[in-house]
Amino acid sequence: MNPPAPHDQTKQSLAYGEAWPSFDESENLLEVFINNAPIGIYRTTSDGRILLANPALLRMLGYSSFGELAARNLDEETFEPNYERSLFKAKLEREGEIRGLESEWMTRDGKAVFVREHARVVRGADESVLYYEGTVEDITERKRYEAERHAILEIIQGVNTTANLDELLRLTHQSLGKLIYAENCFVALYDRTDEMLRMRYFVDEHDATPPPQKLGRSCTAYVFRTGRPVLMTEDVFCALIEQGEVESVGTPPATWLGVPLRTPSEIIGVLVVQHYDDSHAYTARDLDFLSSVGGQIALAIERQRAVEASQESEKRYRLMFESNPLPAWVYDLETLRFLAVNEAAVVHYGYSREEFLGMFVTEIRPAEDIPMFLERVSAVIVGSNVVAAPSRHQTKDGQTIDVEISSRALFFDGRRAELVTANDITERRIAEEKLREFSVKLEQSNRELQDFASVASHDLQEPLRKVQAFGDRLKTKCGAALGDEGRDYIERMQSAARRMQNLINDLLTFSRVATKAQPFVRVDLAEVARGVLSDLEVRVEETGARVEVGEMMHVDADPLQMRQLLQNLIGNALKFRRPEEPPLVRVHCRPAAHHPDEHSHAASAPGGGGSCQIVIGDNGIGFDEKYLDRIFTVFQRLHGR
Repeated sequence: MNPPAPHDQTKQSLAYGEAWPSFDESENLLEVFINNAPIGIYRTTSDGRILLANPALLRMLGYSSFGELAARNLDEETFEPNYERSLFKAKLEREGEIRGLESEWMTRDGKAVFVREHARVVRGADESVLYYEGTVEDITERKRYEAERHAILEIIQGVNTTANLDELLRLTHQSLGKLIYAENCFVALYDRTDEMLRMRYFVDEHDATPPPQKLGRSCTAYVFRTGRPVLMTEDVFCALIEQGEVESVGTPPATWLGVPLRTPSEIIGVLVVQHYDDSHAYTARDLDFLSSVGGQIALAIERQRAVEASQESEKRYRLMFESNPLPAWVYDLETLRFLAVNEAAVVHYGYSREEFLGMFVTEIRPAEDIPMFLERVSAVIVGSNVVAAPSRHQTKDGQTIDVEISSRALFFDGRRAELVTANDITERRIAEEKLREFSVKLEQSNRELQDFASVASHDLQEPLRKVQAFGDRLKTKCGAALGDEGRDYIERMQSAARRMQNLINDLLTFSRVATKAQPFVRVDLAEVARGVLSDLEVRVEETGARVEVGEMMHVDADPLQMRQLLQNLIGNALKFRRPEEPPLVRVHCRPAAHHPDEHSHAASAPGGGGSCQIVIGDNGIGFDEKYLDRIFTVFQRLHGR
C-alpha cells in the first residue's frame, strides 16, 4: 500500500494497528523501503493481531487493503499456513527465530500459494514478547517447477523400472493428480491395423469406458488428427463445431485438456484430463506440463511395443534414453567408463559423444567428491534405484554445477551398469543463496535506518530546549512588560514547543525496535480538532478561511496520529485553495455503515460497538480522477505549491 493522499489518510490511519507516521525523511525512507520491498513483510502479536503487512504481502494473499487483512485475528480464525500456529509460536519463542520455513498458505479467494518464511520474535526489556515479525517470499513458481520436474522424474523412473504398461499409466495418473485436476483421465491409443481408437486407460466420474471406435469427430480424434495440444474451453469447442471439426461425444465437460502422444516417428494416441464443473480448471501452463507427460507416456508405450517386436533391451532403453530432456548416461560399474550418453548430456556438459565414451564417470566430479562416489558405487546392486540424490558435477569448461541424481542399476550389453539422469539445480541453489543474502541486507538496512532516525531525533532536541528555555526566561523576566497579548504569544509558542517535544519523543520511541507498541486510548476528536485549529490559526487568518467542525466522536486510536491526520487534511485544504474565494472546510463524524462489498476503513466507535467515519470536505481546487493512482504514490503531487 502506498502512503495515502490527504483526502484518503483517514482510512489508512484508522486501518493500521501500528501506523507509519511521516515524522522526518528517515522515517519516510523506511516506509518507502517496506512498501516497495519485493517480498512480503509482516508484524503480528502473540494473540493474533496483525500490526503490519506491506503491499507485496497483501498482493500475495489477494487482499486489496491492509484494513481488510488486519480485520482478521490469526488466533481466532482458520490460519492460512498449513501448520499449527500454536506450534509455530512455541518454536519461535523457544528458539528466537525460524528461518527458511516453507509452507502452503491460502489466499483470500481460496487459492494455494507456497511461501518461504523467515520470522523472529521481538522482546521487551523484561523479556516479554512484544510481537513477531518476518519476511515471506512467494515460491509458488519454484515449487510448481520443482513439482513438474519431480513428476517427470517419477514417470521416467517408472519407465525405467516398470515393464507393465497398465502399472505405468496408473503411476502417471497419480503423478498428474499431484499438480493438476486429474479425476477424469484417459489414454486413447490408435491401432493402425484396424484404424480404431482404443481406451488403454480410462477413469471418469460420469461415463463408462467407451468401446473401440473409428476416429470420427470427437475432441480426442481432433487432437490425434492435428497433432496439436488443445485446451478446450466452451468457446473453442463451439468454434470447432461451427467449423465441422468436432462434435459432442459423452458427457460434456466444462473444460478439457488433450495432448498427442508423440513418439520420435509418429503420433500413437492422446492423453486427456477433463473437469465437468470448473471452466477455469486448467491453464496454458498445465497444457505444457501435460505435453511433457504425454511425451514420457509415448516413450513408454513405444518402448513396450519395441519389446513386443524385439528382445533387444538396449534398443528399448536407447529410445527413451535419447529422448530424455534431462542429461542421462550409462556407465560400467566395474570400469567406471561411460557406455552411452544422451544428447542432453552432450549439450549440458560440453563434451562430444566421442569424448564422453572415452572418459571415466569420475572425470565429471570434483576431486574431493570422488571418494564418497566410489564408496556408493561399491554398494550398488543391479535392480536398485536412487532417486533425487544431491551431487556435484563439473562441465568441460570447469564450471561446478549442483545436480539431483536419479539412477537405476541394470545390465547393459551384458555388463553391470547404471543408468543415471541428472537434474541441474544450480540456478535454484543460487536463487536460495541470493535470498539469504537479501534477508541479511534487509536486516542491516533496517538497523541503519532505525539508528539514523534515533540520531536525527536527538539532534532536534537541543534547539528545541533553547526555544523552551528562552521562552521561560522571557515569560519570567519580561512577562509584566509584554502585556496580555505578548504573554498569550509566549504561551502559544511554548505550547507548540511542547507538542514538538512530544513528536520527537514519539519518533525516538518508534525508532527503538525493542520498545513496546503504544496501545490505543480513548481520544476526543473534538478536542483534537480544537488543538489543530489552534495550530493553524495564523494560516486560517491569512487565507480568510472558515473551518466548520460539526459533531465529533470519541474513538479508540493514537492521539498523536489523530492530530496529525486532521492537521494534514485541514492544512492541505487551506493550501490547495481557489484564489478567487476564501477556503471553506467542513469536518464532522458519522457512524460508519458496513458494506461488505466496499473496502472502507473506520475508527472504533465508543464502547467497541461499531465504528465511525471522519468526513472532510472543502471548496478547493481538487484533482482529476484520472490522476487517482498517481496522487496516492509517495513523493508525488499534482500541484506545484
